Amino acid sequence: MSLFSRQQIVIVWVVAFVSLSLFGSLAAGDENADLDAVEAANEEPAKDTKWQSAVTSKFEMTDEQYKSLQDQGLKGNQIAMVAGLAKESGKTLDEIAKMRLEQNMGWGKIAKELGVHPGTIGQSVASVRHEIKGEHHAMKQEQRAERKESREQRRQERRAERAERKGKGKGANK
Repeated sequence: MSLFSRQQIVIVWVVAFVSLSLFGSLAAGDENADLDAVEAANEEPAKDTKWQSAVTSKFEMTDEQYKSLQDQGLKGNQIAMVAGLAKESGKTLDEIAKMRLEQNMGWGKIAKELGVHPGTIGQSVASVRHEIKGEHHAMKQEQRAERKESREQRRQERRAERAERKGKGKGANK
């Protein structure tokens, strides 16, 4: 019989793993480790060309500007944040990117220095996601309408066939 239950051992391992992870990021001196981890977890949209086109259209960017920010090491969500802050503050994309990458400023500190409400950062990403979802919703509605039209056409064809068969049946009985 063991001194500890399996559940207690698992809990100890989980706590140890989380502690080591947090200690590692603090030891490295990375103040933005938590935010960077969240951004990395949310990078799925960045791989999608829909994301890029939504960001470029929403923030009136060129594909070259988007690519330039990617080349500097920014990911999709981060590019949306940079673009949102640039749009609200009147600064250029490169100025905002330099604050983040060269001066190692956090997003909140950048917003504060620019005199922009920090909520702008999250709104930038959320608005792009909302735009993509809206496009997806419109596409789904269009597909549903096409399927409904197709079903109705098939129903009409079946009705016409039945009416034709019924008409032939009456003529054969006479």
